[in-house]
Amino acid sequence: MENEYMDLPDDPEEAFAVFHRRKFSELEADWVESDGRNNYLHCARKYVDIMILCDEVYNLNTLEDYKLVPVNYNQSHLKIQNLMMKFHFRFG
Repeated sequence: MENEYMDLPDDPEEAFAVFHRRKFSELEADWVESDGRNNYLHCARKYVDIMILCDEVYNLNTLEDYKLVPVNYNQSHLKIQNLMMKFHFRFG
């Protein structure tokens, strides 16, 4: 199995952007595969968690606001949507 982390650019911001595009493509594929079975939040949460880890590894600290665990479903859903929009506009 190929290590998806070994071929990222050396620049942390660039590496984050490349990694984001890869993981967002996987997220879109998960949504298609789920065929509307109401696991949007699960797929999105998995994506957000891996991007938060990537942010930590590269010491970018751009996702500090998203590390706190939401206290209810509506907060969680809103935070995930906001984060995904932020990624799309910044790294699109």
